[in-house]
Amino acid sequence: MSQRPNILLIMSDEHDPAVTGCYGHLNIETPHLDRLASEGTTFDNAYTACPICVPARMSFMTGQYVHQIGTWDNGSPLASSIPTMGSYLEAAGYETAICGRTHFVGPERLHGFGTRLMDDAEKWKHWNMSAPSHTPDARRASNSHVTECGPGENWQNDYDRTAADLSERFLKSRAQYADRPFLLYTGFMNPHFPLLCPREYFDRYYPDRVVLPHTRTEPCETQHPSIQQLRYWLRNEEPLDDATPPQPPLTTASSLSPITSSVACSTLSITHPCATIPLSSTSATTAKWVGTTVYGKSNASTNTPCASP
Repeated sequence: MSQRPNILLIMSDEHDPAVTGCYGHLNIETPHLDRLASEGTTFDNAYTACPICVPARMSFMTGQYVHQIGTWDNGSPLASSIPTMGSYLEAAGYETAICGRTHFVGPERLHGFGTRLMDDAEKWKHWNMSAPSHTPDARRASNSHVTECGPGENWQNDYDRTAADLSERFLKSRAQYADRPFLLYTGFMNPHFPLLCPREYFDRYYPDRVVLPHTRTEPCETQHPSIQQLRYWLRNEEPLDDATPPQPPLTTASSLSPITSSVACSTLSITHPCATIPLSSTSATTAKWVGTTVYGKSNASTNTPCASP
């Protein structure tokens, strides 16, 4: 058993590896990720199998290309007959568990893993079971993915704190009572937009330590047609004003869904868009999303772009 390592797999969302200390960023403070990197292995030339969330995740989980498993978009369920890393390690005698964000679409919530400590948020489990519309005329309802930013709290921060807490409890329990090696997959929502973080971490960076990209002022019309179309779809045709202060959060903890469970925070730190969040063991957080399974098994207007694309 000493030759069979325990595995903790942590996956953040929409997280550029360059925005970490261990990959050389001069301003971003990510001490816990840096420590993991210093004690393990980093990859300088790693590429995703797909730039879309569900296909990329399912490819990662199965070790197969998207065209082999048929998960073409964010509405594509992974067939339950296709084995995952959980399936293989379960067969090899490992205890396998998943906690937090996996973006499994559909009623199958395990996909070969032995148990779930915490499920995906309800809206990420269904996605209407159909492909999103990405026709030339399609647009997001707003550009909130960039304007909904700044200091504040939202359900994703609560979700990630809960995932961190449950993962730490699992690790502490197995440190005392484990009779076989384990794989724990922990998935976090952040730094997926909306880009809201606690005030104390926001103030570490804004405005003095924020370095804005030089491309931010480029007119849409001068950029590659694919970028033009993307900016049109995201409603980002007009450059953001550097002088515009962060917008107040559109979603706050007080306006979220009814409370379904309360848990204590952990000391495990997670990655946030602005830094790492050390979760105090003496403070409390409240889970505010509906229908999330905690501990247990669950199965169940048309305009024209700025230039022709």
